[in-house]
Amino acid sequence: MNLYLLMSTLLTAAYFIYKLPHDLHMLQQNSYRNDRYMRWLNDDQNRIIQKSDLMYLVGLVPALLPSFFPGLSHWVKGPLFILGLPFMALSVYMFFVSITYQPAKKKLAWTARVKRLFVSAVVLGLLAFGLGLWAQKALFSLVLMAFVITYSSLFVLLANIVNAPVESHIRNRFIQSAKDRLSQRPDRVLVGITGSYGKTSVKHILTELTSRRFNVLMTPGSFNTTLGVVRTINEQLNSTHDLFIVEMGAKEMGDIKEICDIVPVDYGIITSIGPQHLETFGSIENVASTKGEIFRGVKPGGVIALNLGDPLITGLPRRSDVRYLTYGAPGADCVVSDVEITGSGTTFTLTANTRRGQLVETFSTQLLGAHNIDNMLGAIAIALDLGVTAKEIQWALKDMKPVQHRLSSYRAGGGWLVLDDAFNSNPTGASNALEVLKAMKGGKKLIMTPGMIELGDEQERLNGLFGEKIAQACDEVILVGPKRTVPIAEGIRRKGFPEDRLHIVKNLKEGFEKVQQLAGPDDVLLIENDLPDSYNE
Repeated sequence: MNLYLLMSTLLTAAYFIYKLPHDLHMLQQNSYRNDRYMRWLNDDQNRIIQKSDLMYLVGLVPALLPSFFPGLSHWVKGPLFILGLPFMALSVYMFFVSITYQPAKKKLAWTARVKRLFVSAVVLGLLAFGLGLWAQKALFSLVLMAFVITYSSLFVLLANIVNAPVESHIRNRFIQSAKDRLSQRPDRVLVGITGSYGKTSVKHILTELTSRRFNVLMTPGSFNTTLGVVRTINEQLNSTHDLFIVEMGAKEMGDIKEICDIVPVDYGIITSIGPQHLETFGSIENVASTKGEIFRGVKPGGVIALNLGDPLITGLPRRSDVRYLTYGAPGADCVVSDVEITGSGTTFTLTANTRRGQLVETFSTQLLGAHNIDNMLGAIAIALDLGVTAKEIQWALKDMKPVQHRLSSYRAGGGWLVLDDAFNSNPTGASNALEVLKAMKGGKKLIMTPGMIELGDEQERLNGLFGEKIAQACDEVILVGPKRTVPIAEGIRRKGFPEDRLHIVKNLKEGFEKVQQLAGPDDVLLIENDLPDSYNE
């Protein structure tokens, strides 16, 4: 056995294993979908071939030279091998710095699936290294080690493919368990909520409106995928829950249908249809069709809450075997008037045709933004149909706090007010957030944003329009990500915004440092969007 080849292989295998959690993290942030993971890799070549890998290869070459020239004296082989070690160590340090310089917003969750993927990727990598040792060819081993290190992400992808049959079996078992649990209470009311944006807010609003009358369970956090819904049912739903409110997310056609096949809903609502996830949907028509899957999934005799203010929603095929609750436009079952939106909240008068007769009532809430009017209307329409009284709705809306990171607010340590819209960025929501910012009283208006993503061919145009609106609403602008925010900066400049008040930073850490320099106690900062770690530049 060639000692120097063995030691080089073991060191390289250790570096490969050290890199794997980062690759797994990125696969997890791409929903374990191979096609999305490949698109993410191809978007930036630096995500595949990293500087730290190149530095490792610089060290690997002298470390392997003794294996290329076995006739050399040990007095020469030893120093050659040792010469490569500092470069290898430096590469590991470079990789460590690259993944820790900007702390992960959402760390890798070491779920059972991730652990299985890690083991599979390690085994595949070790098999490759073992092949190099078996061949005992220095050039072949060098090429093999260079490939494994440089393309470690592909071994994670391959592990995901190898594990697919096992994951499918586990998935089907969990789904059947969820169906069995749901069938134990056929009288339980099931509500499904989807939409391009607003669905999380409607979920929280409806939960608050109904929780005084029912024992309610809603899908928590961002558990809006098939497995997230299944996990909620298996781990949290029990026989005492009268009402189960399910948020249903989608990034591809068929996603909503898949959830509805597990959860046959009594009430279905689409909050909005817009240009979200066009990168995977391909067209706004596909978005509408996919969101419409929830209406097709409502039980016969069930109820569809229909937003008449959205032409894409009203254009969906109607059903004759369900009942409709309409809102969002004149002539609907639920309409609002005398709307007053300020920086501290919203007041409106509701006129509703309910099963108990007509209701006219004024409501006040701390929720901000015009888009939340429709969110509240959709939730109120369903709550009234479920028998919740106007007084119960009044109390709930008055006490209701904004959903965290969805135009919620708090005071920063420096005294300025923060409007946190980090989880809610879309063309409509971003525009409404800017309107709220303009309505706030105080000193300077600041915004920090990386822009909007997953808008397909419309992304550059919509971010440009976003930039124009920013220029008309803000005194100081902080754009996060020099490459990604180019269209926003161009839109801002088109409106003649002063260049010295446009600040472009590399990452969120630098963004907050800039805020510390610019913001004062009376100022207001809007944080519009906060991208996943996979979008770090």
